[in-house]
Amino acid sequence: MEKESVTTARGATDISELKNEIGKVSALVVKGMLVFVQAANVAVDAAEAAFVAAWAAKVACVSANAAKAARVSAQTVKAARVSANATRFGGRATGILSAVFVIFDVVSVVQHATEILVINQPADKRNE
Repeated sequence: MEKESVTTARGATDISELKNEIGKVSALVVKGMLVFVQAANVAVDAAEAAFVAAWAAKVACVSANAAKAARVSAQTVKAARVSANATRFGGRATGILSAVFVIFDVVSVVQHATEILVINQPADKRNE
């Protein structure tokens, strides 16, 4: 009987040690699973960060295109302003030249009218 009790005690000890080993292995498995979950979370975070970076790059590209368009618009506005100033100057110059030619025309008409009046007078009045 003594042998049976020693065997039973030894079996209980073996079972206790086996439980401890199973507990240790289970703890390691749980730790491994936690590490895996954390790695998966890091991968998901990295994927989200890559998505955000791609979106930011797209927005930056659109912003760069908008900035280029704004620069082109600003250059167009400057060119239009210069063109408007040149047109105003041209209009003023044309107006001044037209006024000068109108004055010459009036003077010329007056001269011709006086010559015609002189020509239409009788010869004896012309010499007086």
